[in-house]
Amino acid sequence: LGSVLPAQAQGGVGIEIDPASVEVSIGQTFTVDILVTVPGGEAVDTATASINFDPTKLTMLSITPGTALSDVWESTFDNIAGTIDFDAMAGVAAPDVTEDFVLATLEFSADAETEGTPLQFVYVYPERQGNRQTVAILDAQAVLDAGSVFNGNVVINAVPQCTLTTNVSPAEGGSVNGGGTYDCGSTVTVEAIPADDCWYFTGWSGDLSGSTNPTTILLDGDKTVTASFAKYDYTLTTNASPAEGGTVSGGGTYECGTTVTVTATPADECWYFVGWSGDLSGSTNPTTILLDGDKTVIANFAKYEYTLTTNASPAEGGTVSGGGTYECGTTVTVTAIPADDCWYFVGWSGDLSGSTNPTTILLDGDRTVTASFAKYDYTLTTNASPAEGGTVSGGGTYECGTTVTVTATPADECWYFVGWSGDLSGSTNPTTILLDGDKTVTANFAKYEYTLTTNASPVEGGTVSGGGTYECGTTVTVTATPSDACWYFVGWSGDLSGSVNPASIVMDGDKTVTANFARYEYTLTTVADPPEGGVITGGGTYECGTAVDVEAIPNEGYFFVEWSGDLSSNENPTTIDVNGDCTVTGHFVYGTTLEGGIDLQGRPGLPDDTWVTPLTLVFYEVGTATVVGAPQDVDTSSVGDFNLPSLEPGTCDIGIKCRRSLSRLAEGVVISGTEVVVDFGTLLEGDADNDDYIGPFDYSLLRMYYGDTSVDALESSDFNRDGFVDGFDYSLLRMNYGEEGEMPGWPLP
Repeated sequence: LGSVLPAQAQGGVGIEIDPASVEVSIGQTFTVDILVTVPGGEAVDTATASINFDPTKLTMLSITPGTALSDVWESTFDNIAGTIDFDAMAGVAAPDVTEDFVLATLEFSADAETEGTPLQFVYVYPERQGNRQTVAILDAQAVLDAGSVFNGNVVINAVPQCTLTTNVSPAEGGSVNGGGTYDCGSTVTVEAIPADDCWYFTGWSGDLSGSTNPTTILLDGDKTVTASFAKYDYTLTTNASPAEGGTVSGGGTYECGTTVTVTATPADECWYFVGWSGDLSGSTNPTTILLDGDKTVIANFAKYEYTLTTNASPAEGGTVSGGGTYECGTTVTVTAIPADDCWYFVGWSGDLSGSTNPTTILLDGDRTVTASFAKYDYTLTTNASPAEGGTVSGGGTYECGTTVTVTATPADECWYFVGWSGDLSGSTNPTTILLDGDKTVTANFAKYEYTLTTNASPVEGGTVSGGGTYECGTTVTVTATPSDACWYFVGWSGDLSGSVNPASIVMDGDKTVTANFARYEYTLTTVADPPEGGVITGGGTYECGTAVDVEAIPNEGYFFVEWSGDLSSNENPTTIDVNGDCTVTGHFVYGTTLEGGIDLQGRPGLPDDTWVTPLTLVFYEVGTATVVGAPQDVDTSSVGDFNLPSLEPGTCDIGIKCRRSLSRLAEGVVISGTEVVVDFGTLLEGDADNDDYIGPFDYSLLRMYYGDTSVDALESSDFNRDGFVDGFDYSLLRMNYGEEGEMPGWPLP
């Protein structure tokens, strides 16, 4: 169905329902759009719609705003009145829409059959019908009229019906759910239901096949289906328990619901029927059972029981196994068991005879048998080991099972009982033994062993031989041996006394003896030569072997030379081992004075105070740069002489150095006697930087201080000591320029 499309209003803007005609079936849902058409060059900035529909044929489900003007502030519908109102962008400035757009999408459901039911816009601007209107705005002017609005139409068709007919074969086998009338095209579920537990579904026929249950069928026309059923067959299984106890009749295969008779028959006179188990109970025989499934019945049989009574004579003689209650016809083994190893079996009496053991008896009624027993006699033999170690009491002949006391007695106090062997063990004395057979016991004896402990006092004084472990009564020799020549034996203490060495001791118990040693003492005499040369420490009385420190301490002006006597060395201090009385002498000599002289350049005639000059003297090992002892500082006199007292005798090289002069070296000077004279010659001036070489640095210092009278200037560059740094000092430096001192290793570290 459709509408006649009138010409569009001013501006050409239109509003319509799209599609204009819809055809659906009852129960279906469908959607239509509210479509706004905008001609080229135009722009719509607001649109609303009000629509009427038939609520007896349609149900409004939802309104979905379009995307072009999505700022929706109100949309309502009424399924009773059949009205829809949709307002978009009302009173809101919005961007202009220049193309066709969907204002909203409406969703309906079709409820009743009709050849046509309208969807109709209710009002076109400018006339009003209440407050409901359909309008489109272009530049604040309405652009719709009745000719610009196109309504829609909905056709709702009825759904055709189809019939599903269901049958059962055989009729008593069950029923089928699902038959009836349905909308054509429906999928219907059918289910075959057996009449009871005896029937089962076998499959479908007609317009269905297979055996799936429940299943479905598509009704694309009238259809018929048949459910086929069949009855179960069940098996009755019959058993006898035990199998040899009898038989059961009635077993077999029967149709479900059959009542079957079963009968239990015992095998012979030893058996009787007890009752049913499995799918039957009770003891009625014969009886019946209803087969509504596979079933098993068991006929339980039992044998008659008889009592076998067993006795022992005498009762304490033993026991008899095999007594008890047994099934009829049982062959029972009986065994006579002596109470212990003291008893033995004699024979049977009662319902058995003979002495076969074990033996058998057939129980065809209650029976009684008696086993007779008797006791053994045994001999106890006793021995001592070794024979001289002692004796044993208790030997003899006894009835089996007798407990006999045996006692071991040592021969004397040197022997002791160790323990039992043979048919006894352990060391309990006296003790007992049970005679359950001929037995032999041996008492083992041993002599006491005692320990002789030997000690030396002090331990380092010596050793003692003879210590150890000995049998009781042994005479042991002990010997004390000093450790070396410094020690001597003093005497015994502990379990020995006196000073006899070696000595003997009788071992009648654990003993301890101590050998006492002492050390010899010796005198060390010390002598100083000459006595006024110094003192010697270390003299006195010492234990033999002591290492004594001795030291020669010279008096002022003296020097130690060497040792003599019982010590030969020139080391000081030193040690001496005192192994006897000894004497050592320390020899001293008086020190030597060095008388020295120098000449100085650029000085006035002698005597003159400018010749008073501080000097440094350094002593070297001959021919080397190795310094011996500490450097010595001296001052010359007004004539250039100096002296240095108390020098140690020997041979050395002597270097001499003044602050502003080059050094001189006297080689191989022999220092001995009371005095040694050395002339060191002339000291060359000009060493301003005191490095023992006259060169550019000295010239630079002289130039820097030239004409200066400060302390630093005079100390560095006033070579002639006249109180000025001037041309005289320059002349001395120039004269000696390039010269080098003789003393090795300057400046000293």
